[in-house]
Amino acid sequence: MKKIAIKAFLLTISLIFPLSTLAFADNDQDAIAIRTEHYQTAAPKDKQEALSWLEEKVKIMDKALKEDKLELIHEQSYYLESSVEFLRDKTKLSGKEIDALDELVQIIHFASENDEKETLEEKLPLLKASAETIRKLVK
Repeated sequence: MKKIAIKAFLLTISLIFPLSTLAFADNDQDAIAIRTEHYQTAAPKDKQEALSWLEEKVKIMDKALKEDKLELIHEQSYYLESSVEFLRDKTKLSGKEIDALDELVQIIHFASENDEKETLEEKLPLLKASAETIRKLVK
């Protein structure tokens, strides 16, 4: 009987703790930080993969925004960060174009992390255009 009570207690604690963590967050930022996932991606294998990620991931983000899946946008932003880093290191792009793309990727990354849908609606079309410019310059 004692073992059952201990198991029930542990189960109850494991179910309540994640909820209580959000309830005791000092503000919305803390709650967002608690629930936001952080992802890791491998670097693109080559220039072609980096360029294809620019196209594919932006399309995924666009669809995710329409479906209000901001966490998916956040996840895809990690691929874009890897692509930008690869292209900056492995191509002869001028700083201006790649810096503009990098800035947009960072804005989208943080906006998706902080549930800033209006910022995403504003910046995703700019990201799409910037990514297309990079793709044309590198090819």
